[in-house]
Amino acid sequence: GLLDTLLLTQPRLHAGEGGDAGGDSAGELVVKVARDILGRLPDEFDTDACLQKWPITHLESMNTVLVQEMVRYNRLLAAIKASLEAVIKAIHGEIVMSPQLEAVFQSVYDGKLPASWRAISYASTKPIGAYITDLTARLQFLQTWYETGPPGVFWLPGFYFPQSFLTGVLQNAARKSFTEIDALQWDYVVMPRTRPGHSAALEGCYVHGLFLEGAAWDREGGRLTEQRPKELRPAFPVLWLRPVAKAEDGGTPLYGCPLYNTSERRGQLSTTGHSSNFIMPVRLPCAETPSHWVKRGAALLCQLDD
Repeated sequence: GLLDTLLLTQPRLHAGEGGDAGGDSAGELVVKVARDILGRLPDEFDTDACLQKWPITHLESMNTVLVQEMVRYNRLLAAIKASLEAVIKAIHGEIVMSPQLEAVFQSVYDGKLPASWRAISYASTKPIGAYITDLTARLQFLQTWYETGPPGVFWLPGFYFPQSFLTGVLQNAARKSFTEIDALQWDYVVMPRTRPGHSAALEGCYVHGLFLEGAAWDREGGRLTEQRPKELRPAFPVLWLRPVAKAEDGGTPLYGCPLYNTSERRGQLSTTGHSSNFIMPVRLPCAETPSHWVKRGAALLCQLDD
């Protein structure tokens, strides 16, 4: 789009470098990009309307998850809009260009995600153009959910905090079966399809949108196999997450394939004890020993870098 084209065709100047003409051209570019981003971002979610349409009940945790996600994205949306509007005013001389605004200016000009956005954002390694495209897709995912109800197959990468969604699914199962949530664990079933085309799961949930790194998926054999040439991070099939009672592992070799938000494979522990990047191990069948796939660095990712 306009955003990526503008950023790719500009020389990398710093604000104030190269005299007035250079400064003006840098400022004009950032104003164009900022306005393009603002034009693509929707209004914040109406959480009161969501609560009215999808009231929080004891047996349906998904309504709580939806509202919580809206609150998180609203905070991010408001911060992005406020900083871009302030940068435009600073460029036009209406307010002082503070060090914080200067940092946003420089990041936008360099095509990078501003640090102030990253501090309150979901984990992402994307440049600013791809980040905004990803963000608008996430917002549309929640908007469609609000308008038409929970999807049959959930786009797991679309969640700001995937762990909250997964906990909600387990809570639903625990309350439905009058079981303690700690007595349940996930059973992972890889479905034949890559793209969503299923009605809602009777137990647990279907998720899609994952990518496999360091391995490939053998559809016929139903297990991990060696990576194919020129397929670095192929799309992973729809995954059925089925809550089952905790039990001893059977005889089939299973690799606890780590699921990450991004390819960085590192994160920070939050006050809730959750990692900002690692989500959970997905136990997948394999012919080799699990250590073979540890050496291969096989992992599932929620998003790519571009």
